[in-house]
Amino acid sequence: MLLSVCIPSYNRALYLKKSLENLLTQIPAYKLEVEVILNDNASSEDLQTLTQSISKEYQLPIIYSKNVNHVDAETNFVLTVSKATGDYVYLMGDDDIVSPNFFDIIIPLLRLHKYGLIHFGRLVGDENCSNNRIHDPEYTGSILDCSFANFVKRVMSAPNFMSSLIFDRRCWVLGEKYRKDNYYGYNWFAQIYYGALELSLPCLYYYFPLVLMRNPPRVWARFGVRYFIVGMSNIFCDLDEQIPGLYSLWKKRMHDTTFYDIVGSLAGVRIDRNFYRKIRHEFAPHLNKKEWCLLNSYLYLPFPAFLNRIVSIYLKISRFLKKKILSWKQTRKK
Repeated sequence: MLLSVCIPSYNRALYLKKSLENLLTQIPAYKLEVEVILNDNASSEDLQTLTQSISKEYQLPIIYSKNVNHVDAETNFVLTVSKATGDYVYLMGDDDIVSPNFFDIIIPLLRLHKYGLIHFGRLVGDENCSNNRIHDPEYTGSILDCSFANFVKRVMSAPNFMSSLIFDRRCWVLGEKYRKDNYYGYNWFAQIYYGALELSLPCLYYYFPLVLMRNPPRVWARFGVRYFIVGMSNIFCDLDEQIPGLYSLWKKRMHDTTFYDIVGSLAGVRIDRNFYRKIRHEFAPHLNKKEWCLLNSYLYLPFPAFLNRIVSIYLKISRFLKKKILSWKQTRKK
């Protein structure tokens, strides 16, 4: 088996149906090389009947299993990947949709057995697959074939959207010992990155989007700010020991560009201010003075929603002006 498409799922029948149908229409040409695995995290919805119905309609097997008890999302990821038999694993979200030419592009690359990681671009939309935009605005070429160190310097945390990453299954095994308590929400990501570092195979970034990211409500949204700003920063801080300068590059990308909207992300602490007041010290090493003040403003000032509105307007205006100034400078150079 070349590729295991591993789908952890929980109460997403409506989204899952479209995701599976889109996958299975493309698999017949590669059915001897691709397996589909679905691990149900003790859903109250009847995902088994749905899976069996789709499997019968497309006459392709779907390996279905269901947890006896509901577990956290990361544990469900581990349980799902543990059932994979393919040389490569695609850990796919149950609400995402791959492009119509997904396997035509990916399978020939996997047959080379050359890459530890393959990351590809994505479109980001809403839960209705509308209002889509390309995630990575920085075009530096259509394909980047490089070492792991150069790969991670280019894409940084972008593969934390798991549906945009395929990895050699050996990365999963090799990286297990690197899991840490302070990688909040992203132990699976650290496990893959550290495993790829140890495997020491070339990595590939395919710039053009091969998956559509939908954004329905997420059960972990309350912790999202901690996951990204603290958990992800801790990963790059630790990886800096093997790839010197990586953490500084991460902080520069996070603070000084619009590639990651850290200021917009900080507004998420409004979801549960009591929780974030208790753990605000975790943010201190990773924020600059301006961001630290903004975080505390969201946590302690009254009317945080009004403050967020003001910050949003300020950001829109400042980003618009920066684009205009940059465009004007480029025109002058010409």
